[in-house]
Amino acid sequence: MSFLDDIKKTINRGVNQANQNTQRVIGSGKLTFKIKGKKEELEQVYQQLGKAAYQSWSSNKGWVQTEEISRILQQISQLDSEITASEQELANLKGQLPTIAGPSPVLPPTQVNPNVQMPNHTTPPPVAEPVPSNNHQPILPPNQVTPSVSPIVERGPVASVVYICPFCAHQVAEQDSSCKHCNQRFY
Repeated sequence: MSFLDDIKKTINRGVNQANQNTQRVIGSGKLTFKIKGKKEELEQVYQQLGKAAYQSWSSNKGWVQTEEISRILQQISQLDSEITASEQELANLKGQLPTIAGPSPVLPPTQVNPNVQMPNHTTPPPVAEPVPSNNHQPILPPNQVTPSVSPIVERGPVASVVYICPFCAHQVAEQDSSCKHCNQRFY
């Protein structure tokens, strides 16, 4: 029975992890949708500011900051801070999402991996040519050596993208602009 219990525990952990990851992805989708809405609202407020500034300029024969303009500027400031907070929350959430990692992590350009021996020259390393699909060597003139051709390295499975509705979490097609399950419109 111990073997079956181990399998049950492993499956339960996998299901729980998948559930947590799904909730994070849903949260990420909702935040992205919220940020887009706030940015659209901000554009509308910018238009209101332009109209108010023009009206103030045309009625006073010069620009004067009216109460309406002050109110709009405060609204812009508030929307900017909300967008920044939501983008930070989204960045934190994306940092928690699992990523598909290769054999070694890619270091930022400012960091150097101490285990890698850097060449002393400044010329880039030679680029390998792909192996011809018909497995024939290229025909070369006499007295010329066949160039070394290295095979193309396969990088493993490619992650597929699954699009989900930010409202009900059902899968949707990439080109859909509304969910067929809950009929909510999204972009």
